[in-house]
Amino acid sequence: MENDIREARRGDLIARERSGLHVLSDLSVSDNIRLMVVLHLTLSVARGGRRQAIASLVEGLRAMGTTCHIATLEDLGCDIGDLGDLGGRVATLGRQGLVDLGALRRLQSLCRTLGVHIIHAHDAASQFAGAVARLTRPWTKLLMTFHRSLNFESARWRDRMRNALCASLSGAIVAASRERQQHFLATNWVRRKKVVRIPFGVDLARFHPDPDDRGFLRAELGLSPETIVVGAAGHFGEEKGIERVIASWHALGPLPFPAALVVFGTGTLAQRTALEQLAARPASAGPVLLAGFRDDLHRCFRGLDLFVHAPQMEAFGLVVVEAMASGVPVVSVEVGGVMDLVAQGLTGLLAPTRAPEAIADAARTLLLDAERRREMGAAARTLAEREFGLDTCARRYYSLYEDILRGELPTTDFSVEGVSSR
Repeated sequence: MENDIREARRGDLIARERSGLHVLSDLSVSDNIRLMVVLHLTLSVARGGRRQAIASLVEGLRAMGTTCHIATLEDLGCDIGDLGDLGGRVATLGRQGLVDLGALRRLQSLCRTLGVHIIHAHDAASQFAGAVARLTRPWTKLLMTFHRSLNFESARWRDRMRNALCASLSGAIVAASRERQQHFLATNWVRRKKVVRIPFGVDLARFHPDPDDRGFLRAELGLSPETIVVGAAGHFGEEKGIERVIASWHALGPLPFPAALVVFGTGTLAQRTALEQLAARPASAGPVLLAGFRDDLHRCFRGLDLFVHAPQMEAFGLVVVEAMASGVPVVSVEVGGVMDLVAQGLTGLLAPTRAPEAIADAARTLLLDAERRREMGAAARTLAEREFGLDTCARRYYSLYEDILRGELPTTDFSVEGVSSR
């Protein structure tokens, strides 16, 4: 690997021009840890699961001594301060159309300036840009993480042709779940051994159980200390299924103790209005409270007794892992990446259908059994520690980077031990 990196550095012995690049932050990096330089390339880093996954991976890789930078093809999509201290450069390429030669030249310049060894793309458009950059920088390697839960990136013949070209110039395609891995293989022309699975990781020091914090959420929401709190989280778009979670709460029926459903997230004005109307309907199980977007979700999760997740589609399910890491059992529908996360009967329950009544039945089973909830919550935390920590995710990616720098096919496809997919 060191020879490959030295080759990349020899290829970069040219002027370090900016070429119109819009640099938003430029933080110094110690030379003694610049063994591997990775540029994470994406359309934008607007708030959402993709930004969270990228930031978490960068954090884990930095701890291993890898230098990481971030570039967006289009606008940043957020305030620079929202990204925190990523320890590298953050830049925008200012792409104005599907094929913007100026943006592609700025990407090549950025790779020269930073001495990039690997372009890690996080969507098909970024993978295409990285593939074009490789035409003049063959020593810079490329891989793509497939984040999408929607399928339009492979919907048309020309999309599949683009993906095939990009895959031929990529060392690997990474999916976070078995379902997304199989989907990519089924809808694209790509060498099977190139498509591997690496689950995302969460900050286990941030998301962790803490009984002393249990009262925080109840006090803030005006709930009594003995209230059983069920949580759900996600943006209010149809694909995340928050409406289905609220409908299942209404189907739950009366409980022999005070309970409440707390929903974290937000959406457009129309989506918020629709959910507010649904939440306002009386439910015999208890009130439905819309808590909005929270940047302290880790603390809120410590006050939950149960987490319910019912999306229409789910590429991975990072919020499920965050709940598990917080020691909270999960009730979910069988969809997408969730089936790689929830160990049926061990860390939670998977409803047999997406019907609100089926979700309610699974939730009722755990709500009426406090001891089983405690056992499942402890098992969920154990599974998160073993499989879904930032350091685990970073080690897996680092191993993949080494394979790619050596010009080898990926040597490992990481599956989750103890979770069976059906």
